[in-house]
Amino acid sequence: LFTGTPHRGKSFGFWSLMGLLDADQFGPRKNEAGMLQALPRFLIRNAKQKATDMKGQLLFKPVVQHPETFTYSPAEESFYGLMSEFILAGKAYATSLSRTEGGQVMLVLIALQKLASSSVAAVVAALRTRVKRLGAEAAKSRTELDSLEVDAGDEVDQALQRWLRDEKQARLRLMEDEGRYLADLIAAAGQVTAETRIGRIVEVIKDRFPTEPVLLFTEYKRTQSLVVSALMAEFGQGSVGFMNGDDRLEDVRLPDGR
Repeated sequence: LFTGTPHRGKSFGFWSLMGLLDADQFGPRKNEAGMLQALPRFLIRNAKQKATDMKGQLLFKPVVQHPETFTYSPAEESFYGLMSEFILAGKAYATSLSRTEGGQVMLVLIALQKLASSSVAAVVAALRTRVKRLGAEAAKSRTELDSLEVDAGDEVDQALQRWLRDEKQARLRLMEDEGRYLADLIAAAGQVTAETRIGRIVEVIKDRFPTEPVLLFTEYKRTQSLVVSALMAEFGQGSVGFMNGDDRLEDVRLPDGR
């Protein structure tokens, strides 16, 4: 029996396969200790790292890595400096919150770090979304503050209303502070007219793979748009294709400027 079926860590399927060889010896409901003892007499496992052709040459070659380095432009340096300050301030703020709230803040910060490590364009899209959400939340908080009647009711009611007012005002100040920080980040990103990382990718392809097809992976569609635009500008519109879950890309600049 030959199979290329991977062992997914589930014993039932594995012992069912072995039962095809010897139903008396193996099966998903038989004693596993006994089956493991008998297994070496029945199973020959060939790892692909050791597979060879008829001449003894390895079929699967090891991965060869070529690390590439690049240096940020002054505009990129400025943006990533501000971004680092924002992340550090956010982490400090998270430590002042409850475990659940702090964990939520940390998840957002980690997501922003991942986006920023992909491209400026990718993280800016998230920052703009955050600005819109903050604006809506701030407007809601201002409306709620205007509707609070601090002097109504007895002393207990008034104390409760003052506590609610102070809490909402503190939250509103936090949102306004974050909004100013985000505005600075978006303004700094607007000074980045070209991303060095993307240009380096094009250089590597031109220098090392001028006559070969190349497959690139990106995690975020904004970065994918940047890469596709840069490749089209260098090699022509018809030489670049892409795949993603939406089967579409936004903000791609074609070679003719559209």
